[in-house]
Amino acid sequence: LETGKFARRIAADAPVRAVHYLPDGTVVGVVDSLTSYVRSGLRRWRPADGELLWSSAEVDHPIRAFAATPDGAVLASGGWGDWGVVVTLWDAETGKVRPRPDGHAKAIHSLAFSADGKTVRTADETEMRGWDAATGRP
Repeated sequence: LETGKFARRIAADAPVRAVHYLPDGTVVGVVDSLTSYVRSGLRRWRPADGELLWSSAEVDHPIRAFAATPDGAVLASGGWGDWGVVVTLWDAETGKVRPRPDGHAKAIHSLAFSADGKTVRTADETEMRGWDAATGRP
């Protein structure tokens, strides 16, 4: 970033639609399935050498909103699937799913964490909700 020069190309196994740099210098990206537009996944890379650190299994819905806590410990994704609206919390270190918030009736359009990373806010077409980032409870 200091020089604006190309540093490294990181190859992905599918199209990468969104990325977040985490405070530890790694990158997490939303990866869309090559076989179905209704599935997404997450991947975490180390840009210094391009190594893939973890890859989530494809989730059963498209990820349309994505955020990370300020400390980079928790990720949140939002989307919708055949069976409803989905908000998923992820452990950024391991890629494991944390307790899932639930309650929206319409597709998630955006989400964001509070400055302390303890709360995640989600918004659909008509309402905004707040969730505990550790437990997934409203």
